[in-house]
Amino acid sequence: IDAAINHYELAMLAGESDEAIVAELEMADLLRRVKQQHEKALEIYQSLLKKIQEPDEFKNQWIALEEVQDRIRTVWDEWTASGIEEAENYKWAIILSEAMTPLFPQDYAFELTALANVRWAEQIKSRYDESTITQRSVLAPGLRERWLQAGRAYSKLAYSRRSESDFPDAVWQSAQAYLNANAFRDALQMIDEFIASRPEELLPTAMVKKAEVLIHLDPYQDDDLLVEASEILNSVISKYKKDPINFRAQFLLGQLALEKNQIDEAMQIWRELLVSSELTPDAQEWELALLNLGRTLFHSAEAMLLVQRGAVAVEVNPDVPGQPMPIGYVRLNEAIERLEEYLQRYPTHEPAYIARWMLAKSLQRLSDHQRQQLVKAETVNSRQELIRELQSHLEDSITHYSQLKTSLNPLRPLDLLDESLMKVLRDTYFEPGHAEFVLGEYDATGQMYRKSITTYGQAINQFPNAPQVVLAYYQIAHCYDRLERPDEAVRQLERAKVILQSFSESQFTPATTNYTLAEWKNILDQAIEVHRLTQLTATSTP
Repeated sequence: IDAAINHYELAMLAGESDEAIVAELEMADLLRRVKQQHEKALEIYQSLLKKIQEPDEFKNQWIALEEVQDRIRTVWDEWTASGIEEAENYKWAIILSEAMTPLFPQDYAFELTALANVRWAEQIKSRYDESTITQRSVLAPGLRERWLQAGRAYSKLAYSRRSESDFPDAVWQSAQAYLNANAFRDALQMIDEFIASRPEELLPTAMVKKAEVLIHLDPYQDDDLLVEASEILNSVISKYKKDPINFRAQFLLGQLALEKNQIDEAMQIWRELLVSSELTPDAQEWELALLNLGRTLFHSAEAMLLVQRGAVAVEVNPDVPGQPMPIGYVRLNEAIERLEEYLQRYPTHEPAYIARWMLAKSLQRLSDHQRQQLVKAETVNSRQELIRELQSHLEDSITHYSQLKTSLNPLRPLDLLDESLMKVLRDTYFEPGHAEFVLGEYDATGQMYRKSITTYGQAINQFPNAPQVVLAYYQIAHCYDRLERPDEAVRQLERAKVILQSFSESQFTPATTNYTLAEWKNILDQAIEVHRLTQLTATSTP
């Protein structure tokens, strides 16, 4: 092989002779296949391609033009072959395709450039899907860049074929690549080009895709793009009743209403999708409608309950005749129903983690209503019934948190939990302690308080740097107080004060606790003073 390379190098000294051209091709192939010197081989392929400026006049006694084309295309194929993991190979293929003109027509070179970027993107995506969260953050910029380059190459291909029948195909491919890169402005431009070409089959799909892009772009532009998106979606729903894309348009109309803060309208659109006789639970739009309905019910209920605080606005609870129920709790009831259905139908789908977390939270929040009603209970039977409901909701909530903990815990050491799922896992440790503390109020044995102490202890061990730790110690102190152990309550509060010093003010946000760092310091000081008074009272009592 080395001897052959030496002779090819000598032959290449003959400049643009027939022998030199063939020697370059043979030399590059040997370096690439045998020596694995791809970069050096690429330089020689580029040199060869520069020498073929007039393909129609190409004549060589040793090789035909068609064979040169076949062999260059074979190089490109091997550098982009399925299963190739070396990123450099895709880079060589892209550089090679950009140098192929005039040996190949320019539009064909654009197409190969686009395909190489797509294959490279798909290779990165397959690694991305199997990577840890940390690794994904490293891969994400490269993945986006590949899709961007594919979009640009397809755009060049499209404009080079503007007068040809396959122009719309290249435009559509460009739009799809830009969408994969989240380059929505570029995608919108290509979608507009596609729609302007008046395709027969994909026109409604393109219109819905345009509306979806406008919804994504709306927060970043001064123009009210949601108005145009609404007009497009309503037009598709009206004109293409039998096209399956109609359901996607209806779903997006709900999403659009949510973007405009028209929450009731959004939920009504998704409810109508769920009862449509033409859409089944197997359809993606049905699943998304169910999930979004449950999510919107949950979040809107949470917001309402924060504002209501005394149930100023009420609706009638059909389960308790004459008993008013705040709208927030009415929505929580439906959220529970929708989220339970989602988990029954799609237990292994990725959104199931968040759906179960929202369900656990909803059950926990709903128990607050029973606690409020207990104050108004007029009979022993009604009080016992409310306590049973409260206990049932909290026990179900704890069960769902436990299931989530079992599912997510193995993923934590593998670095497979993103920020949102890490928050969910953290809640699976702290929230059951809160629920058990409430249950302790209705447990004369004190067992639930002791259980709550254990749960909080586990949470503190698992997440010692979370601000919720301060609240956990505070609640543990309350548990000991209820167990008539004020000395231990004071010790826990003192421990909380020490822990508090390790936190910064910025860590205490509404998403973590309801109080600032300074407020927590005052709360702990006051609690310690109260519990010490309890201690003195207990020791002075004969």
